[in-house]
Amino acid sequence: MGDIDCSSSNVSYAYQCYFCNKQYVDETSTSLRIRANGHRFPIERKHRLSSLYTHLKVHADNSSLPDYNRPSLGDYILMSIEQIHSSVSDWQDRINRLK
Repeated sequence: MGDIDCSSSNVSYAYQCYFCNKQYVDETSTSLRIRANGHRFPIERKHRLSSLYTHLKVHADNSSLPDYNRPSLGDYILMSIEQIHSSVSDWQDRINRLK
């Protein structure tokens, strides 16, 4: 992860599926560790609104692997992309572009 570690905040990151290499890309203003734990909870609780869980559920339902019946965050590779250095005005610009 280069200069970025699990305690880094303001990070863009990607989870890459171990089975099909599809990626879920996002960013967090909290530490990467806190955000990763935030993804872990809905996967462990089989929360159907979690994009990461529902993606793994497809693999579980279609799996020919006899022991693969419990999707987990370990089925993804976590990759940091970059540390985001932005000011309040940068965030305001981003919000205005989304309107």
